[in-house]
Formats: sequence, C-alpha cells, structure tokens
Amino acid sequence: MKKAEERLKETEKLEKKAEMYEKIEHALGPRGIQKLIRENAMYELPQITNTIFSHFGFPFQQIRFSEDFEIQLLIPSVERTDRYISVSSISGGQRVALGLALRLAVGRFLSSKAEFLILDEPTIHLDQQRRSELVNILISLKKKQLVKQLILVTHDTEIEDAADNIYHVENGFIKFAV
Repeated sequence: MKKAEERLKETEKLEKKAEMYEKIEHALGPRGIQKLIRENAMYELPQITNTIFSHFGFPFQQIRFSEDFEIQLLIPSVERTDRYISVSSISGGQRVALGLALRLAVGRFLSSKAEFLILDEPTIHLDQQRRSELVNILISLKKKQLVKQLILVTHDTEIEDAADNIYHVENGFIKFAV
C-alpha cells in the first residue's frame, strides 16, 4: 500500500512536470513566440539584422527572411541584381557573424519588452577584426541604450572593454574584478 501511494505521488509530480513542459512548448512553438515574431517582427527584424550585420564588413547588401524563417542574403553580382544565396553558402565565420547579428537584432527588437540580453561566448570563432567590431557594436548598443542590461559570458578578456562590471568564476567561486 505504501509503495502504491509513493508511486501515485510520483505520478502526480510527473503529470505536473508534463503540464509545465507542454506550456513551455506552446509558448515557444508556432502559436507562441513564433506567431508573435511573424506578426510583429517579420518586417522590422530583417532591417535591424541588416544594420547590425553591415558593421561586420561582409559584401552582402540585404538579408531577408522567408515565412518559415529561412534566411537568404543578397550578394552583389555583375550579371544579376537580385541574387540571393542561402546561409549554407557562406563561410563559417560569416555564419557566426550572422548568428551574432540575429541574436543582437532579436535582443534589440525585444529590448522594449525585456530587461536584459544574455550572450554566451559571442566572440567564439571570430577573427581579431570581427571581435573588435563586435565589441564596438556592444559598446554602441549600450551607449544608445538599445539594451537595458547586457550580460556576457566569455573567456575572451578583450571583450571586457565593453563591460561595466566584470566577474570571474574560478574554482566554482565568483570574484568581482576591480
């Protein structure tokens, strides 16, 4: 009897977890945040992404999103003015830069609704020039107050130039850098 009661309690806990996961799945799914983005951001988000991505100095003239959020880039060509290529056609460094531009664009778009933006290792796989450009973009976002609070998790000490406060994690302990 005791084992049956324990199993019943465990089943109830699992059912509550399943309900919570269903709510999360709904919020992140096609009828949740994706619907909000489609309705409110399909025009503005590519524009913001274009502006940010242009700071990286790649030769793309425009970024566009399909209704399914597939991304295409307009590349200048002598023979055609409307030549769009898929993201799979660009280099790894360009993909990383585009990914950063997209994250920053979403953060900028949501900044009126969100209190902070978290970037985890934003400089990974970037060359020195792109790192410097990213630091400048982050400093600009902060100065223009386009992001209320920016939290960066990184091993890259160069990005510390963009920080107001720096915390180091060593051996499981957090230390405030002076």
